[in-house]
Amino acid sequence: MMESPITVLWSNIIHTFENINSSSLSAHQLAVKSGKISPCINYINDNEKVKTPSASLKSRTINIQETYLSHLWAFMYTTLVMHEEGIQKPMIDGTFNGSLQFDTPLLKRAKSLFDWSISLTNNYSKWDESLPNPKIHNCNKEKLYAEKVNTLFQDAVAFVMFHEFAHLTQNHDSFFFGVEVKRQKIAELSNKKNKSKKELSELSKLSQDMNELIQIENESDKLAFDALINQNGNDTEKLLKGISILSVYCSSLLIVRDIYRIKQSEHPDVDNRILNFLQQLNPVKEDDQFYCDYFVIFIIRLFCLKHNINLPPIEFETAQEALYYYHGELDKIKNE
Repeated sequence: MMESPITVLWSNIIHTFENINSSSLSAHQLAVKSGKISPCINYINDNEKVKTPSASLKSRTINIQETYLSHLWAFMYTTLVMHEEGIQKPMIDGTFNGSLQFDTPLLKRAKSLFDWSISLTNNYSKWDESLPNPKIHNCNKEKLYAEKVNTLFQDAVAFVMFHEFAHLTQNHDSFFFGVEVKRQKIAELSNKKNKSKKELSELSKLSQDMNELIQIENESDKLAFDALINQNGNDTEKLLKGISILSVYCSSLLIVRDIYRIKQSEHPDVDNRILNFLQQLNPVKEDDQFYCDYFVIFIIRLFCLKHNINLPPIEFETAQEALYYYHGELDKIKNE
């Protein structure tokens, strides 16, 4: 099987996961010793379309796919370049006209890589190594961005792996066993026209069980957040790790295959997950808050572009006002 350029970062990914904070290595060792988690990560090189990371309750392994890692790095590189070179810098220079212009080789090449990263949600294809990647650099500017992204990316992967680590170590097994059976039963009862009182009661109980799964996902998100972000750390460190986590959530929004899948039955809705994280991160500096808010607005607009959703041009007083407007539009879409 073909290897992705992402493999050059694998050792760094594992090191970051094991040493993301002062107590993470001992937490890993204790979890392995107690049998809650396998000492090995299941690295999947299947040349298939994107599959998000998962935890295997039987083998106690964290499963992470090479295609997902390739997608995430490419997504993080391209959105960072497009946001900073195509939006932030023109804003600072006073030349931003409200739309992203792919008018430099750096931005054009980033757009090509972005399109490839999103295409992996439907079909696998090999990484064109003439485009930006973590192994080979076309020019000094791409090298600088790639090296910046490498650090952010390793923290991002540590976050998604800690999310699965939480599932395996926080006694979530009882909530996940039998999920498929419950899912099928819910579908069966929901499609039945004339339900008895007993069936209605059963459907209500099953729905409550699935809601508990959403709470479990929120708990795993919180544990992964706390593993990465030291609330007593300096603002710059918190912001950089926050951008890493934000990129994971934003990637999840862009890889949904149709617009209605942002509404989830067993996970928090994708758009709500982004908004909740921003509120949890709560940057202290106004510029940091603006950067994060505008980055999410940029991603939502990319999502709308991908799904041919036309939103009218509106002027806003603040980035946060714009963010809540766009989030409201996503709410309308998912609840149709």
